[in-house]
Amino acid sequence: MRTQTYTTLLCLFFCFWNVVSLFAQPASHSNGASAVGSGGSSTSLTINSFSINSGTDRLIVACVTGATVSGVTFNSNAMTAGPSIEHTTFGKRVTLWYRVEGTSGSPTVGNVVASGTELSALGAVSYGNVDQATPIDGSTSAESTDAVGSSTVTNPSLSVASEAGDLVCDCMGHYDTNVGPLSATVGASQTSEVNINSGDESSILAMSHESGGASVSMDWTLLSLRTDNNNVHMFGYVGMNLNVGSLGLPVTWGRVKAEGADHVVELSWNTHSETNNDRFEVEHSRDGKLFVPIAEIAGQGNSQVFHQYRYRHTQPAQGLNYYRIRQVDFDGQFDYSPVVSEMFEGTLHTFGPLTPNPSATGTVSFYSRAAADAPVSVRITTLSGKALTLDNSALQGVNGRYQLDVSQLPEGVYFLGIKTQGQTEVQPLVIKK
Repeated sequence: MRTQTYTTLLCLFFCFWNVVSLFAQPASHSNGASAVGSGGSSTSLTINSFSINSGTDRLIVACVTGATVSGVTFNSNAMTAGPSIEHTTFGKRVTLWYRVEGTSGSPTVGNVVASGTELSALGAVSYGNVDQATPIDGSTSAESTDAVGSSTVTNPSLSVASEAGDLVCDCMGHYDTNVGPLSATVGASQTSEVNINSGDESSILAMSHESGGASVSMDWTLLSLRTDNNNVHMFGYVGMNLNVGSLGLPVTWGRVKAEGADHVVELSWNTHSETNNDRFEVEHSRDGKLFVPIAEIAGQGNSQVFHQYRYRHTQPAQGLNYYRIRQVDFDGQFDYSPVVSEMFEGTLHTFGPLTPNPSATGTVSFYSRAAADAPVSVRITTLSGKALTLDNSALQGVNGRYQLDVSQLPEGVYFLGIKTQGQTEVQPLVIKK
C-alpha cells in the first residue's frame, strides 16, 4: 500500500506545526453589583453572593469609595490594591482592587467585603480572558474639586494607556456637599457596569469598560448638580488596563498528523498546555468540506505539560481522507486544529459510501461489492455507543444497491454498521430534519 500525506492550503504556513497560541480580548461578564454605606460612618460594606461566570482566565475587579480602605476580599481571599486617588479637599478616596480567579467550568460565588472608614459605596464586576500572570498593565488617576458656589461643573475625564486587544476598566467616585439627587451618564464608547447614587453624602460610584487602543479616553457626564453658594462638588477617577490572556481558547496545539498503515489511518496530535479542556472530537471528511465526528477522546482539563493523543481510523475511505480535531472546553467554546489529509490506497471497501450524507430525506443508500445473494444486515449506534433498534424491513436491496429507511431517527450523528459474509464496516451517518 502506498501512502502520502497532504495538508490543505490552510495549513501551509504551519508546515512543521509550530505551536499556535490562541488569543481573545478580555470580556466583561456583565455582572456588575454594588453595596452602599449609611450616614458616612460605615466601616464595612458587603456584596453578598457575587457570582463570577465560569470560563477561562477570570478576574474580579472591585471599586471602593471612602475615607480610607484597609482591604477588600472576595470569598475571604485578599484582593490586590490597584490605582487610587484621594479628593484633596474632601478627604475621600476612590480605589480599584483586583484578584485573578483562574479558569473554572462552573461559576465561583462568594461575598465581596470592603473594610475601612467612612465607606460610601462598593462596586464589583468580573471579566474573562485576562492574563493571569500580569493582569494589569498600566493605570492612571485624576481628581477635581469645583469651588464653593461655582457655576462651573467639571466632568470626569481620564486617558488610559492601552493597546489593541486589551480592555480598559474604570471607576468614578463623586461627592456633593449638599444631599440631593445625583446621577451620571457614561461616555459614548464605554459600557456601563455599575452606576449608583449611594444616598450616602450624596455620592456616586460608577464603573465601566472600553476596548483597548493606543490611548483610551474615558469620561462621565455629571447630572443634577447644585451650583448654589453652599455647594461643593468633586470627583476622583481611576482606570487600569486589563491584559489580554494568552489562552482565550484553551489549547496550545502541537503537531497534528495522519499516517496510513495496515489498512487504517492513524491520527496523532499533541498539546503543550490545556486550560478548561473537556474533550476532543475527531472529525472525518471525504471532500474536505463536510466533516462528521467519528470519535470522542477526553481532554486533560487543566495541564501545563506535554500530552500525546492517538486515534486509529479503521474504516478510511478509498482515496483522500481529511481529518481535523474539534476541541471543546467546559463552558462550550470550541476550536479546530488544522486540517490534515491522508491518501489511502489499500483494499477497496466491501460497501460504498452512504448517500446522501447528511440525509434530510428519511433514506440513505449504499452499494455492496459482495456476492449478489450474500445477506446484508445493518446496526445503528449513537455517538455514545448505544445500539438502536431497527426493523430489518427498513433495509431494501436490489442488484447490490441498498436503501435504508432512517425516517424514525431524530436529528443527530450516528454510526451505521453494515455486515455481510463475516465482514463489518462502520460509516458515520448525519440525520438532518
